[in-house]
Amino acid sequence: MLGKLKDLGTSKALSIWLESKLARYGVLRSVKIDSKTRSALLVLTPLGETEDVEFEVTRYEIVRDGEECRLVVRAVACSRSWLANLADDWLVGREFAIPALVALAL
Repeated sequence: MLGKLKDLGTSKALSIWLESKLARYGVLRSVKIDSKTRSALLVLTPLGETEDVEFEVTRYEIVRDGEECRLVVRAVACSRSWLANLADDWLVGREFAIPALVALAL
């Protein structure tokens, strides 16, 4: 139960942070993190469209190197195949620097 509460808080914080980052592409509807399975589900409505798109990071990993922490996306799935292909090409395998406190929450 404590893990679910932590995931809920982390999901809300990530949602607030991502809203401005994704505003150019659409409206972020929800973010749900599952730290136990190391996955995340984002639902957004792309600009100019009426149907939501589900984008799932089906597997991520936290890499620690001394005091530096990075998030690595290992696998993705999406309700739109072209977007899944784009993510496979440009997102999967990339490392993103994250604060150590965030790494603890994920």
